[in-house]
Amino acid sequence: MPQIIWTLIASWRYYRRAQTIYQIHSPLAYQLIELIRAKEQAYYAFTNIAALKELALRDKTVINRMDFGTGKKNQSISIRRFAQKAIVKRLRGERYFRLVQWKKPHTILELGTALGFSTAYLASAARNARLHTLEGDPELVAYAKNLISKLELRNVDFHQGKIEDQLDSLTRQIAPIDVVLLDANHQYDATVAYFESIRPHLSKQAYIIVDDIRWSAGMYKAWQRMTQALDRVMAIEFYGWGLLILDAPIPRSVHLISIPTRWKPWTIRHSI
Repeated sequence: MPQIIWTLIASWRYYRRAQTIYQIHSPLAYQLIELIRAKEQAYYAFTNIAALKELALRDKTVINRMDFGTGKKNQSISIRRFAQKAIVKRLRGERYFRLVQWKKPHTILELGTALGFSTAYLASAARNARLHTLEGDPELVAYAKNLISKLELRNVDFHQGKIEDQLDSLTRQIAPIDVVLLDANHQYDATVAYFESIRPHLSKQAYIIVDDIRWSAGMYKAWQRMTQALDRVMAIEFYGWGLLILDAPIPRSVHLISIPTRWKPWTIRHSI
């Protein structure tokens, strides 16, 4: 199936099945969705990260990419062009920040550093935690290290090299892992392999954030497999990303699909 057709079908299915916060009955899910979607509370970290994003979006420096995530290697591209495609969007980055701040983790694992902006949101939200981030491309690691240094974050460890070559060893060393962000190779087999490698080393009630779940049919299939592989898991699905809460305080697994109320405003009346 052509990608555009799959995307249209996936978008319609998401809209049809999604619920607004007024239709969510789980107290934990309601609280988390309300927290994640909050806009009124800003943090100083947001301003600092946004300023560096603007610099990246104007940076004409050309790098030679080694993209293990899509299989394309040795591409020459400017930082500006790459940032336009790969930088985490402001709202999503801020939502990651709020989620991690709520969780108060000791150990965070990120697969796919890219330019380091997701890393910045995660590390800023939990300065007392240790964040380990893995990236195959040495040019991106160099940029991300500089970014994290500018933000004066001292809780990040960079691991450069092919993720599959170092993941098993690293996860054993840093376990238990409290928060995971999967944002590396966007292929079904690779994503599932990452999940299976990390799974034994997760802490009780760990959070797994899966980015770009609707990037392709394979990514959404990987997301579905993860939701089905765990016992008593709360899965909260947003359009572009998903959250898994392991060993959630619920009697059985639940899979929720969340949508902003403005897209289904009539649900407000149902809650009155």
